[in-house]
Amino acid sequence: MKIIYILIFLILTNCSTVPLIPVIIETQHNNNVSSIKLIEPPYEVNGKWFYPRDYKFLREVGIATKIDDIKNGDLTKNNEHFHAEVMSAAHRSLPLPSYVKVTNASTGKFTKVRVNHRGAFSNTNIIDLSKAAFDYLDLRETGGLVYIDLVHENETFILSKAYTYDEEKKVLEAPVSNVQIIDSNASVAKAGDIRVSDETNYVSNFKPYDKIFIKVAKFSQSESAQYTLQDLKTFNPQVIEQTDPSNNKSYTVVIGPFKNVEDLMTILKKDTFDKYEDLSLFLI
Repeated sequence: MKIIYILIFLILTNCSTVPLIPVIIETQHNNNVSSIKLIEPPYEVNGKWFYPRDYKFLREVGIATKIDDIKNGDLTKNNEHFHAEVMSAAHRSLPLPSYVKVTNASTGKFTKVRVNHRGAFSNTNIIDLSKAAFDYLDLRETGGLVYIDLVHENETFILSKAYTYDEEKKVLEAPVSNVQIIDSNASVAKAGDIRVSDETNYVSNFKPYDKIFIKVAKFSQSESAQYTLQDLKTFNPQVIEQTDPSNNKSYTVVIGPFKNVEDLMTILKKDTFDKYEDLSLFLI
């Protein structure tokens, strides 16, 4: 039956070949990990499930916006009083509290913030910042592109409960999800050495991005990639075809390039993207 559907699809698309673009180098630290130490029960926001866990290493690129769900004096998720003038932030899955270095992807200006709240519930909006942190980084009012790096976890943070999530055990009341792990033992030592007190607060020899791409999904079958291309045809999607050392091919559907954040955010607001839970951004 699957073969029949594929044949019908190819006929309807006039057996068109998959558009290809050159391989884009994307720095990631993903391991095939069969289990994840969860530090809180999984939770759901707007139909999406999130899995707070204990990272040894974390690096992300995406959009930063202002925290807007709490006001001065309100309690954060870990019961600290929120103040907009304090360098703080919200993240969907980091331990609370944690410390991250946030860098403006356009200028290289950075600051360290304390993550003490839950927020940024998407793979493209990766962090919500207090007004002080947002303004310090000179981000546009609607949001800006940033890099975030885990630089320090509060050493007094104690795991009161540990949950195990793997292929044999499903966390109660949470659906099994393909959770991307950004974890590299080789990079753990480096993570603790990241300097966040540079007098200029600008990354040295910083190179700003030239183009922005949305990574929609990655497939092992070209037919699946073609189906997604058809679904997103109004956005001019393209495919990156890659072959790993074992000669296995993969097909990554991407949209872009975008020259600025405004165009990117306009596209991401389209309802079409709601069903793609693995969206992420990369810059070249």
